[in-house]
Amino acid sequence: MINSHLLASGLAVLLLAQFGCSSITMPDRPAPYRNSTTSHVDGMDFMPRLWKDTKAVYGSPENLFYLTGGYGLGIVLDHYGLEDDLADRFDKHNYLNDKVGTGLDHLGSGVVLLGGAAAWYGYSTLVDDREAMAHSQTLASALILTGVSTLGLKAIFRDERPNGVPEGYPSGHSAMSMAAATTLGELYGWKIGVPAVLVSGMVAFQRLDSREHDLDDIVGGFTLGWVVASAVAGRHKVEVLGAEMVPIIDPIQNGVGIGLQWRF
Repeated sequence: MINSHLLASGLAVLLLAQFGCSSITMPDRPAPYRNSTTSHVDGMDFMPRLWKDTKAVYGSPENLFYLTGGYGLGIVLDHYGLEDDLADRFDKHNYLNDKVGTGLDHLGSGVVLLGGAAAWYGYSTLVDDREAMAHSQTLASALILTGVSTLGLKAIFRDERPNGVPEGYPSGHSAMSMAAATTLGELYGWKIGVPAVLVSGMVAFQRLDSREHDLDDIVGGFTLGWVVASAVAGRHKVEVLGAEMVPIIDPIQNGVGIGLQWRF
């Protein structure tokens, strides 16, 4: 619901500001290994950081192209009848029991996800884990921007849900859960990202199964969450000599490692 997203956004900002009352600076590191995210962690800088993340998301024509493409894909799916066929199946049968459905509903809500990001930041502060503090701020930023963007799109499209409730497009649960999964994948790699995306998929399935949303709402939510989180988390990756650190998998040699990737 819209009120839940607004409450979650406000809660996250207040908690992050409360936990970040003092500036925390990491020990000096060699210049090539320093970046703005991990070298200085200050909760009071969260709002300027959020503004920069906002510009990174919506200042990119590529991101706007992807968002438009997500909406267009939903129209195509509806035009060819896939959405109606899927809706008929869920209208006739519920695949999830009440307990599982309720659990997934709560798991994908903005209150739970943003509260988790704030709690992660608070715990990281207590144990003085600077990297985790920075990553929790990145997650919170991605979630807040996704939540606010979801509200804006719902107000613009005013699409009706299958259960008759207005403001169906895009699915907030799908957007928020995908934003969280994408952020974790960007920051910690595929071993964390893949399971997180699978959980996000289950959250989206619950929205279809409970008839809270149609397929186009899910596609729009996934696209929004992925675009926002990719832009935000991409700004805060660890860099070495101007390159991103990326995992390397060699199926021939049966080896794994870490490599550097430069973008030109």
